[in-house]
Parts: sequence; C-alpha cells; structure tokens
Amino acid sequence: NSDIFILDTIEDLYEKSSIFNECTYCPYSDDVLNGTKYLDGLSSTKTFKHNFDPYKNETQLQCAETFHIMAMKIYLIEHPDNKVLVDEIIDCYKKAANDGIYEAYNNLGVYILQINEDAIENDVYVRDEALDYFIQAANHGSEFAIANILWLFYKFHSTEEFYRELIHYKNKESIVAKYILALILQFGKLGFSKDIETAKSLYEHILFQYENEADLKMLFNWNDCYIEGSMYNLAQIFYKQRKFIDAYNLVCSIPHRKPIKGQSNNAICNFTAILSVILYDYSYVNQLYIIKEYERPDILCNIGKCYQYGIGVKKDLNLAEEYMQIGLDK
Repeated sequence: NSDIFILDTIEDLYEKSSIFNECTYCPYSDDVLNGTKYLDGLSSTKTFKHNFDPYKNETQLQCAETFHIMAMKIYLIEHPDNKVLVDEIIDCYKKAANDGIYEAYNNLGVYILQINEDAIENDVYVRDEALDYFIQAANHGSEFAIANILWLFYKFHSTEEFYRELIHYKNKESIVAKYILALILQFGKLGFSKDIETAKSLYEHILFQYENEADLKMLFNWNDCYIEGSMYNLAQIFYKQRKFIDAYNLVCSIPHRKPIKGQSNNAICNFTAILSVILYDYSYVNQLYIIKEYERPDILCNIGKCYQYGIGVKKDLNLAEEYMQIGLDK
C-alpha cells in the first residue's frame, strides 16, 4: 500500500510537516558508554520502580547503557527524595567526560535540559549549564551537541545570534549545521532570501562527507534526516532545473523505507513524498517510464495510483490494478 501526497510543491510538504523545526529539535544523545568500563559498577538487578510502561522494569545498568533519559526522568518525578540510582549513572558520565570521552558531555547537557524541562523557558541558568556541556562536546566534533546548541539558539536567542552559531559550525564542517543552513536557503526561511545554488552546494558537500568519512557512517545512517533529506532536497533542485535523469537517479538510489505514521520527518524523508511531488507535475508524467525501469514496489504502486485517479494519464483501472499487483508481487 503506497500513499500519494496531493501536494503542489515540496515547499508545501515542508510547511505541512514542520520539518525545519524538527531538524532543530533538542535533545539528541547517544549510548556513548555502552559496553565501556565506566558502567562496570552499576547494578543489573536494581530497577527503576515506577508505573510508566515500558520502562518500569529497566535496570540501572540498562538505563545507563542506552542513556534512557525518560526512565531517569520519570523515576525522579515519582521518587524525588531517592536520587541515588540516577546520580550514580550521571557520575559515570562525568567520569568518562573528564577522561576525554567528550560525547559524554553532550549527554550531561541533555540530562540537565530534560530533568529541568519545566524551567527551560524561564531559567537562563539551566540553559547555560546545559550549553556549557554541549560546547565542550561540540569543540571535539560532536554533531549531536552541535544540533543541541543550534536548538537552544534557535529557540531562545535572536535570529542573528542563531545564524552566527549556524555559520560558525558550518565553517567547522558540521553536517547538522550545513543541512539546516541549506534548508534556510532552499526555502527562504527566517527572513532570508532563497539561494538555490548555495543550498545545492551544501547538500552535495554533506553527501560527499558522508561517503568519504567513515566516522560519519557510524554516527548517521541512510534514513537519518540529514543524509536522506539532503538526497531528496538535492533531487528536487535537480528536478526544478529540468535535470530529470539526475533527479530520478538520485532519488532511486536511496534505500526504501516505509514512512511511520505520525512522524512527519519520516513523511518528508521517504520516497513516496518526493515521487508524488514529481508525479503531480503533469507536464512530465511521461518521465514515469524512466523511473519504471527500476522496478521498485513503491514506484510501481504509485504508477498504479496515477492510472487509478487519472493523474497525468488517462484513467485506467485495469492498468492501475496491473501495476499495483506487480508492485505487491515484488
């Protein structure tokens, strides 16, 4: 089953999904201490006793391995006078950070923001404490910390201050900063004029970095919005520049994954969305047959929907059924 989004432009899809806000959403953290000596003293039998599924049976060690911030937060809400289990986890991350595991600083910043979530809006000291941790991690190349810094500036500082930080980390070759800047320039966000060529260059740099830097492949994956989103947005730029083959080849090179309902970043970063935008340009519907050569199920089902609803082609329910059945059989 393949959905077609009835949208005129990719800009419309971005507006409907608020993807720009989601790409600057805090907090990001990682399981940086999983399997390390720093967690050796934690308990594999003591559990976080609270009533919120599915975390209520999680052990102290399991929580520390995944840095399960929600389990810690819920436990502290229900047991405000018994912080020992959580404090011991945080001490492990502080020790690791002091020993040069700089990503642990990012996790500590996330902890400060999440545990004090109700105070973030009005308490600059909470934000500054978290920011200090993020900066220490970002100074050693943490992309997660950079994302969190940019979120703080986007949310609580002026546009000028946010943009200053964005350019600072873009110049340090941050994929996160490049991607957000590319979105701003491609779609004219935050009062800036559109600059398609610069946005295109940024997306190309992101993909070049991803292909050529092994550590980025460990941090990001194909379906991360920064990587997959760069491919889709670059394909859309190619398409608008009438470089149809380049656009289709780029889109069709992305491993397919089904969008998850309710997660708009997944909705924007999936094959169906970008293909649907292309299909709704009636002038070039014949380019379908270029895409058809790839014989991917999602492509074939979308072609079937075009025939089902007469999108750019004469309505033909028999052909619609034929294409959808081929797609299902694949």
